[in-house]
Amino acid sequence: MLNQRHLIVLDDESAFCEVVAKVAEGIGYKTTKLNDPRRFEETYSRIRPDVVVIDMIMPDRDGLEIVQWLTGVSDKVRVLLVSGYDPMYTHAATTLMKAKGFVDIHSLSKPLNLTALREMLRSE
Repeated sequence: MLNQRHLIVLDDESAFCEVVAKVAEGIGYKTTKLNDPRRFEETYSRIRPDVVVIDMIMPDRDGLEIVQWLTGVSDKVRVLLVSGYDPMYTHAATTLMKAKGFVDIHSLSKPLNLTALREMLRSE
């Protein structure tokens, strides 16, 4: 596919990455699954994805740190923040990204509503 969109899903739970990848691939995305947040920056810089799905709570490096890094390198990527914990985490990160100029940022709670995920990935 010439203009295939690319998605990176970053979550320390492999099963979650698999679910997101399956949904995304079902609507035409090429996907890259990451379980180690320390590999995100290099992978992002190499791939330059259209969409990133980021878990907010991970060992070694949390989603807010990833979001802070993203605000310095791009304002064009669509961001979906997910968390199975207090929605405060995704709210804080969303507020930060919007303050830095991101307009295409969304959040979902775990367990994911797959219909909402598909709609978010399909929207332009």
